[in-house]
Amino acid sequence: MHENNYFAKMLDTDIVLNLFSPHKQTAKKEFAKFMNEEAKEIFIDIKEKEEVMDEEAAKELFKAMQKEQDESEAEPLDQLIKNFRSKTSLSIRKIAAITGINKDKVNSILRS
Repeated sequence: MHENNYFAKMLDTDIVLNLFSPHKQTAKKEFAKFMNEEAKEIFIDIKEKEEVMDEEAAKELFKAMQKEQDESEAEPLDQLIKNFRSKTSLSIRKIAAITGINKDKVNSILRS
């Protein structure tokens, strides 16, 4: 009988072990050796989502961006909000709380 009935229902261990050797003890040793080997395959790296900035740092960044906007007068509020979102990856609610703009307005700006 199988050592672990739960896994025995999911997988036929004899089939897997026979891939390594027809002798059960040798197959178990080979399987353990195989599982402990360092992988030599090359995988495509998927860029992970950037970390979300903490709220205090985000507030400071928004103040700095707002100050820049006031000085240049070139960037409309919509663009400021979009740039802020891309730099911070904050949720719409957090952006609304930091900027003082209604979350529905922030959402519509980001969707446009």
